[in-house]
Amino acid sequence: QISNEAINSFRKYIDDNFGETYLPSAPNNYSGKKAKNAQEAHEAIRPTDITRSPSVIKKYLNSDQFKLYELIWNRALSSQMQSAEYDRNTIIITSNDKSIKFRATGSVLKFDGFLKLYKEQDDENKDDEDKILPLVKINDPVDVDKILDEQHFTEPPPRYSEASLVKKLEELGIGRPSTYASIISVLSTRNYVELINKRFHPTDRGKLLAAFLDKLFSKYVDYNFTAELEDQLDEITSGKVKWIGVLEKFWKD
Repeated sequence: QISNEAINSFRKYIDDNFGETYLPSAPNNYSGKKAKNAQEAHEAIRPTDITRSPSVIKKYLNSDQFKLYELIWNRALSSQMQSAEYDRNTIIITSNDKSIKFRATGSVLKFDGFLKLYKEQDDENKDDEDKILPLVKINDPVDVDKILDEQHFTEPPPRYSEASLVKKLEELGIGRPSTYASIISVLSTRNYVELINKRFHPTDRGKLLAAFLDKLFSKYVDYNFTAELEDQLDEITSGKVKWIGVLEKFWKD
């Protein structure tokens, strides 16, 4: 949700500074993906004035403030830029005698669009399908600098990072945008997990607590219970149900 005034100023800035190839014919609209209770009365976090680019205000900010401002500025502006375009390609490299063949499938960037400004760091391991390939032509000679002889095994899914855990909470309907930060901080401050290479690893205390709750309070640590309770709280807020009934049912159990 971004105000029309802001979108108009974003579009003018894109046109003036990047050119019309980076400007979509109509403003980008993101109403398709609706998270539950996303509190859409609030505008998205954005710069108050897009012409105050990070380079202009860098001298007024400390390094943390600058990194945060740059992230918000880049992401807000790029959300109104043209989409990037890729070609899906397969490259096959063969030896002169055709006895050896190597094959790579992936994408070749045709037009960078919003990526000129903002490239999201993907949190999870990328599939081979998403690999960015170099631009090559048929019959191009290939210089082999070195060959890496590696063996790969199927690995278990990666442990949650802060970002992927929030994404999972959203999927399960647990928590709200306003509570995600406190959920994440409680995990660390109470020593239920430790962060190793930006991933959450459960501590002994965390494992013990999880086993205890799972065995004795399985109903209350069930994902559906939490999600349903969140829904009931929403219904209380909107006046669809009476709060006393919800509490009564909860209290009896």
